[in-house]
Amino acid sequence: MSMKRMMMVAAIAAMLGGTRPVATAAMEKNDLKRNRKGDMKMMMKLLVAGLLATVTANVFSVTLYTNEVDGVKWVYSVSDGKATLGGGDAASSAIVGNHSGKVEIPSFLGETPVVAIANYAFNGNVGIKDLIVPEGITSIGDYAFQGCGGLTELILPEGLVTIGSYAFANCGNLVSVTVPTTLVQIDGFAFSGCNDMERVNAKSLSAWCRIAFGNGRANPLYIDTNPQNGVLFFVNGVEVHDLVIPEDVTTLKRWAFFFCQSITSVTMHDGVTDIEKSAFNNCWNLTNVTFSANLKTIASYAFSCSKMTDIYIPGSVDSIGYRAFDVSQSLTNLVIGGGVKSIESCAFIDAKQLLRVVLPTSLTSFSTNAFSGCTVINEVTVPTDHWTMRQFFPDAYADIVSASVSPGSVSIRDSAFEKCGKLRSVLIADTVSTIGGNAFRDCTAIESLDIPALVSEIAEDAFRGCSSILAITVDDDNLAFKSIDGVLFTT
Repeated sequence: MSMKRMMMVAAIAAMLGGTRPVATAAMEKNDLKRNRKGDMKMMMKLLVAGLLATVTANVFSVTLYTNEVDGVKWVYSVSDGKATLGGGDAASSAIVGNHSGKVEIPSFLGETPVVAIANYAFNGNVGIKDLIVPEGITSIGDYAFQGCGGLTELILPEGLVTIGSYAFANCGNLVSVTVPTTLVQIDGFAFSGCNDMERVNAKSLSAWCRIAFGNGRANPLYIDTNPQNGVLFFVNGVEVHDLVIPEDVTTLKRWAFFFCQSITSVTMHDGVTDIEKSAFNNCWNLTNVTFSANLKTIASYAFSCSKMTDIYIPGSVDSIGYRAFDVSQSLTNLVIGGGVKSIESCAFIDAKQLLRVVLPTSLTSFSTNAFSGCTVINEVTVPTDHWTMRQFFPDAYADIVSASVSPGSVSIRDSAFEKCGKLRSVLIADTVSTIGGNAFRDCTAIESLDIPALVSEIAEDAFRGCSSILAITVDDDNLAFKSIDGVLFTT
């Protein structure tokens, strides 16, 4: 390497703060083998790295100030004439020295209004017993009060817009939180580990429904231990049991009522169009939901682990998401309206008490484990053009007693009811025109069957093994088949 190039590399290394040697005899020998283009690429990379480091340092450098108010010396930064308490890292507390008991956040430091609480501002301060946050604070940063184990009650001020991740995590003695109407975002794990939480009070139900939660543990309604004992939800001091969605709310956001234990019923107006992921997940005491007639989506885990006994899903819904109603241990009756197109994986898995299911012909996508673990289903209405009973109900098909073909089905596909050994009653929809091979094979409990007028094709082995059939009746208007003394003939 030429002396000039060595000096350029040395200068760049010095700018980056490096102390490594620029060249040794061995390095110089190897460098002489490099072409000029390779050397220039290396130097350009170093130069760019140095410039980036310099820009980054300038962008993130913060000047900190101190100001004493009522005997408390505050540490803060200033930007655009507004103060943020704390330096924004774990080493920069918002208060100089130890301070315990009551902490009242100042509205002003000198002439400068305080608008934010920085990351880590009070992190780990177990001495704080009483916290007063004034109106004017718009944001609380990540880890700001994480581990403040002395806090028992938290009243968040009007004007607060965002709460950062882990902001109040592991405040293990916190039992009550009051949420303002202005709050729109709570980042992930903000209240994780607040396992003594008993109640959350929202000043406005509409405003609460607009909050974007970073994840389930951002919601103070969730506790890590004994979640079924749960947290109660209040609006303006009144505990909510029968939740009526406000008219100005059209989307129920992710984790909105995650693990809420006070809600027993939900009523939606017809303007509600979407229920997002885990909106009512693990609301263990929820027994009744009236859905919007214009609802479009029910996302994954939306009503997981509820106590609903009867569910009617309107035909306006396009899709029922992954595990949307899983582990609904009290569910006995399920009706899915005509128009629903998709039922995703595990949507109703482990509904152990489910007895009756009605599915529409509008289905175009169906996961064959949607009803896995549903072992006691005995009455069904199903579309038979595309799926078999075994695909619909893998753990119950052999024990189903009564079945109807959904109106609108045009065929009973091959093996549709095969080996439904306890099936006694079958109602074939008037729209069916063909009955496929082995459609009722080994349905040994069927004693009679009515063939509707439009049926024009029946496979020869459609009723193979139906050893108990005594009579088959054919509609008088059927042009392809007739029945004489209960015996089926072609015309």
